[in-house]
Amino acid sequence: MLGIDGRVLRAAWTILLFAILVASVYLAARTIVVFVLALLFAYLLTPIVDLAQKHAPKNWSRTVVLGIVYVLFVGALVGALIAIGSKIGEEASLLASRLPERMKTEDPLAGLPIPAFLDPWRPRILEFLRNQLAGLDEAVLPMLSAAGTKIVAGLGSLLTVVLIPILSFFFLKDGRAIRDALVE
Repeated sequence: MLGIDGRVLRAAWTILLFAILVASVYLAARTIVVFVLALLFAYLLTPIVDLAQKHAPKNWSRTVVLGIVYVLFVGALVGALIAIGSKIGEEASLLASRLPERMKTEDPLAGLPIPAFLDPWRPRILEFLRNQLAGLDEAVLPMLSAAGTKIVAGLGSLLTVVLIPILSFFFLKDGRAIRDALVE
């Protein structure tokens, strides 16, 4: 066939198919990660759901027990996040209120233990901190506008965080049917 070797064509075809497979996986990477995390989450919750199913009344379906487990889990998670978030907010406001006052003192680093090899650098560190604090009020507005854009960009990640438990719920609810369909 005009100098075209069949082995070379098969090798080129294999390389092309492999490149298409790699490109497909690359393009679908985020979706694949979401599904894998949902499967992992479902796998981790399966013993809890099975235990709750064992202790639930016999007339309750698995879906009802699964819903109760999810509501309790999400409630505990939201409660923990609220507690942690409020503590972070308190600490941040305390730092913001005390930092300018602390920087006006003679040596704001006096109460902080630093390694002995940094003692000769203490005046330079203090000068750097004072310069940064002086420029902080000028940098706050750009920092806040950048934070706004990052929050909007982070909403896409929030969708992923919400989607993982939803997919996991359906994997747990219909897991046996999905497994039977895959086996067939």
